[in-house]
Amino acid sequence: MQVVINKKFIQIFLRLTVLLLIPELLYKDATLYLIGGFIGWTLTEMLETVGIVAKDYLIFSAWIVLLSLIILLFFKTKIKVVKYILLVVAALSLYLFDILFAKIPLFDMDSTKLAVFLDNVFLVLLVLVKAFVISMLIHFGLGSNELKKASN
Repeated sequence: MQVVINKKFIQIFLRLTVLLLIPELLYKDATLYLIGGFIGWTLTEMLETVGIVAKDYLIFSAWIVLLSLIILLFFKTKIKVVKYILLVVAALSLYLFDILFAKIPLFDMDSTKLAVFLDNVFLVLLVLVKAFVISMLIHFGLGSNELKKASN
């Protein structure tokens, strides 16, 4: 399978990078707290209703399975409205990566400057990873015909 990164993909990637970076610069981790709290709380409640004590690793595992299922459904469904809804849900679910990186104890370091620098590097890396994944979903999941229709 030959992967072609074309001009349309790069445009989508750059737009998503800016779109994801602006809230992070204005309100650092606000989106993470809202989405992570909602998804984490929902998964915790679902697990506890069936009698399972919700530990972090279990919630992360359930979140990864959920994200994988959402992406699989996104590629399998033919209904446009459902496809767009699944795209938004998948994009919001990508904040799982932020939570995983939040577990890295940056501020336990001796050097505050290094910790702040690494925090900013992780922020940019996370934005780039999320923008890339969403761009791939849009590019390969919606296809160029649907993208042309949506942009008109």
